[in-house]
Amino acid sequence: MTLTKNDINKIGNVIDDKLEPIKKDISGLEKGVGNIKQDVGGLKKDVGGLKKDVGGLKKDVGNIKQDVGGLKKNFYVIEKDVKKIKKDVSVMLDVLDREDIKLKKRVLKIEEHLDLPSLN
Repeated sequence: MTLTKNDINKIGNVIDDKLEPIKKDISGLEKGVGNIKQDVGGLKKDVGGLKKDVGGLKKDVGNIKQDVGGLKKNFYVIEKDVKKIKKDVSVMLDVLDREDIKLKKRVLKIEEHLDLPSLN
């Protein structure tokens, strides 16, 4: 089995596709953190509503923790998949190297048998 450049590109595209949702989730988290910073500025101005707002922030932080937990799980799965892909590629390259050596030996024998000059 031989990997073509197209096969390797397809593998890269699969990895990119799996990483895209994580990039979007991180972007959403960054926006959420920006919103939290704005809320804290407003809390300093409005001390009367501090308890109510802090209760809302606790809920938001809990949601963020849940989201981060989900992201960690997704990252672990992707990391595991990448390790497997790397291992598979390594095995395929080893096989291809062995097959290439066999083919070179075969071509050399044919050249010698036919008294052809070697191209090497």
